[in-house]
Parts: sequence; structure tokens; C-alpha cells
Amino acid sequence: YKRNIEIATNQNPLTKLPGNNQIEKFNEKSLKRNQKNITHIIYFDFNDFKPFNDIYGFRLGDRAILVFSELLQKRYPKDSFIAHIGGDDFFVGLRNHKFNEVYDLTNKVQIEFKTSMENLYSKKDKEKGFIIAKDRFNIERNFNLLSVSSAIIEINPKSNISDFDATLNILKKASKGSPNPISSIL
Repeated sequence: YKRNIEIATNQNPLTKLPGNNQIEKFNEKSLKRNQKNITHIIYFDFNDFKPFNDIYGFRLGDRAILVFSELLQKRYPKDSFIAHIGGDDFFVGLRNHKFNEVYDLTNKVQIEFKTSMENLYSKKDKEKGFIIAKDRFNIERNFNLLSVSSAIIEINPKSNISDFDATLNILKKASKGSPNPISSIL
């Protein structure tokens, strides 16, 4: 019973993926100074999700989240750690994989997600290639169709882990709206 409660509190209720506690544990293990292997950490964040949710409703918003979670589980190797940070933010951790392999796979996931999301839009919006919605300042403007940004960090035995949080924040900002993964080696 206690184990079931622990599992439930440590996973996202929608996707059933591990949540922030497990992400923290994965990162702690990856950032240990005596780490001998290479780890890649990938953060994903949807682009223009709020306007999509506002126009099309939370059911289709949840559908987009589920499609992405299934895509991650199908495309990344079985030894990957895949988690749902919350909302439209996801995490993938890989150990002992080559950077080019991780980058190419992440790029393919971004392309596949963008293509599959087009099916959630009305014919009219799909043809236009955007939707019109209010932004956070309540100003009506055009928003692109759903896509996902990614930030990849490589951690190796020579990495300066003291820069991890700062590097991650810079990468996440730089990746927003980018059709390709943004990456850095610590």
C-alpha cells in the first residue's frame, strides 16, 4: 500500500511517467564528481502550447501531451530515463550514448511531433499554418502550430558541474522556438 502511494506521488497522473523527484535523483547521480560515463540530459518544452489549449481546449491539450509522451517512449532507447516535469515540459536522460546519436534522435522527435500535431488543428488553421489567440498581455496575435523545443546537455567526467543550472537556463531560453535541438557540453 505504501509503495503504491509512493509510486502515485512520484508520477505524473496524465502520462504515468516519473516526475520531479525521480528527475532530481537522476540528475544528482549524473552530476556526481566521480562519474565515469557520459550522460545526456534533454529538456523538452512545447512552443505556443497555451494559445493552443485556449483555442482547442484542455482535452486536445492533454492529447498533445500524451502523444508526445508516447513518442518519447517509442523513439528513445529502452535504457533511457523518460520523465514528465509537468505541463508541457519533459525530460529524457541517457547514459553512455554518443552525442550525434542523441542529437539526431532528438531532432527527429521534434520533427515527428510537429508533423503529428498538425492533425489536431482545424483544416482552416492547418492551411494558414497558425492560430489567432490572445497572448499573456491580452493582445491578439498569430501563434505557430504546436512544436517542441529541446535543450541537450552533455555531462562527461571532465564537466564543470558548478555551471549546470546556469548552462541549463541559458540553453532552455536559447532553444525556445528553435526547430533544432540546442546543445552544450558542460
